[in-house]
Amino acid sequence: MPQPQTARLPRRSHKPPLAEGLQQVCRLSLGATVALLALKLPLVSQAALLPSPVLTQSPSPQTAAVLSSRLDETSERLDDGHYINGYSFGGVAGQAIAADLSSEAFDAYLLMRAPDGTVIAQDDNSSEGRHARIVLALPTTGSYVVGANTSYAGESGPYEVTLQAATVAEVAQAEQFAEAQRLDQQVWQLYQAGHYEAAIPLAQQALAMREQMLGATDPDVANSLNILARLYYVQGQYEQAEPLYVRSHQIYEATLGANHPDTANNLSNLAELYRKQGNYGEAESLLLRSLAIYTATLGEADPTVALILNNLAELYQDQGRYGEAESLFLRSLALYESALGEAHPTVALPLNNLALLY
Repeated sequence: MPQPQTARLPRRSHKPPLAEGLQQVCRLSLGATVALLALKLPLVSQAALLPSPVLTQSPSPQTAAVLSSRLDETSERLDDGHYINGYSFGGVAGQAIAADLSSEAFDAYLLMRAPDGTVIAQDDNSSEGRHARIVLALPTTGSYVVGANTSYAGESGPYEVTLQAATVAEVAQAEQFAEAQRLDQQVWQLYQAGHYEAAIPLAQQALAMREQMLGATDPDVANSLNILARLYYVQGQYEQAEPLYVRSHQIYEATLGANHPDTANNLSNLAELYRKQGNYGEAESLLLRSLAIYTATLGEADPTVALILNNLAELYQDQGRYGEAESLFLRSLALYESALGEAHPTVALPLNNLALLY
């Protein structure tokens, strides 16, 4: 079959503010610690995200379109620093399509845009992190675009996009995944409203669905465990939260590796729990590991590094290690100001912490 054609993309972020906020949820206490959460909930669609592509033939049951390319400085670059390449194909209403993005060089992120300009599907990655997959029945006849993207800004390298017909069973499973994501969104809304008890049964249901579909050791299961653990944590139910955090960490480390950002995120969550329990030695060890991973993967100037420095300083402050805490708060402040600008609201965090420390 003819290959899907390249579609040019505008220089703007595909990740809406809600999605960004779910990666780093701020919890301001008297000490103004901020905890990292792994709440990867459904992303909000954006209209006119991708340009109108040139209509080409759609995948058939007999053949698959395979495109090999790379994301680098020759690709479109979004405002948030992500590289992205777009490919167009023609589709028919009801047609079952499977799109895959695989790379050994970066954390895969795949999008699909409908003929009316809305993003109808996106996947941050499947179990191995380097592979993102979208399966769905096309809602209308017309010209679609798949976008090859990265989960983290600045990532680059070779990749392969495959577009092929999907089976009825694959579409049914994808619909189950979508239902689990809808439950996640309801959990997030209840969490924002402070209705933690009401959110727990929905989080448990989403976790059970993912365990049934994916098995007990998939990173998406680990993410559901993190969400459920957070609901227990914010209610002070640390004994219920701890085994969930520990299990999710074991899954992340086994599947994504000890040096993956999601592993670091989970370490930070567990460290915050141990800090609350007064287990300062274990909390410090986990935060130092998280800091090392983020520094290596995201770079020393990334705001996430500033956040972990802030949390580590908060831990030292709890122990009366004020000199060490001051030094880390100042480093966190400098990183935030450099990365976000002096007037960014997040800069208020280390400023407030320094004031409390003094």
